[in-house]
Amino acid sequence: MNKENLYMLSMHKNYKQFLFLETMDRLLGIGIIFALIAALASGLEKIWRRKLAVSGDPLTFTFILQLFASILLLPLFIMNFSLPNSLKIWAFLIIYGFFWAVASYTSFKAFSYLETSVVVPISRIRIFFVLVLSFLLLGESLSVEKIVGTIILFAGLVVLTYKKSDKKHKDYKKGVYYAFLSAIFISFSYISSKFLVNFANPSELAFISYLIPAILLFPFVKGRGFVLKEFYDMHLWRMVVLAFFSATYFYFLLVAFNYAEASIILPVTELSSLFAVIGGIVLLKERTNLVKKIIATLIVVCGVIFISMG
Repeated sequence: MNKENLYMLSMHKNYKQFLFLETMDRLLGIGIIFALIAALASGLEKIWRRKLAVSGDPLTFTFILQLFASILLLPLFIMNFSLPNSLKIWAFLIIYGFFWAVASYTSFKAFSYLETSVVVPISRIRIFFVLVLSFLLLGESLSVEKIVGTIILFAGLVVLTYKKSDKKHKDYKKGVYYAFLSAIFISFSYISSKFLVNFANPSELAFISYLIPAILLFPFVKGRGFVLKEFYDMHLWRMVVLAFFSATYFYFLLVAFNYAEASIILPVTELSSLFAVIGGIVLLKERTNLVKKIIATLIVVCGVIFISMG
């Protein structure tokens, strides 16, 4: 082969590599856009949940939220019906649903023992779990930018959400234990979601993600008819709105997983806390600790920028 042919072959390979990198950058950009939509929906869910301020049995609240979200996702599920025919995938889906059910239960147990301002910062440790699990189980890249960005993001979220609490409270350790467990199970649920988008489309996976926990929780709430009636009479349309925001968040998260790595998408969706804080300031007139919130917001944005570069 002469020099001219070798040069042309080299140029062809470089061009193919250029096209591949350009395509990957474009897909990453699309994935981040969907992740931002998911983050916005999650932020609105947090604001609405705070405005709703539902009191009472958290188990019943979780069941109704899961049930309403699965009903809202049912039309999309029917329109894109193409369930996997592998028994292994079905087994994985059931385990996946179990992860979500346990994550929901332990999360609400944590909130029953601790203040929100303590549970939320502890739960942010899931960012690190996702980073490690995506590397170990999904074979995703582990770049310096991702590590640095995750640390910056975690620090910003802790500053954004942390408030001093009474550590001498008798149930403090129990609350920390459940918050930590919830972070672990949520991390496994997210990693499972990223794996399962290869075998199920986002609409059916989102539907199953809410339906299975609702089914698993039903035996524990079927004897609480009076509580269910109270929710129906007082909070029906509010719960529907909350379920809409929740379902929208998770659907677009799964769509984003089709375009980029979990270790990039999930940290971007943590901007939901930032959106919730901004919404709290603008919509709910929550103006306390405004300087701290602005500084924390800038830290979070820097963390996300670093991660997106990874």
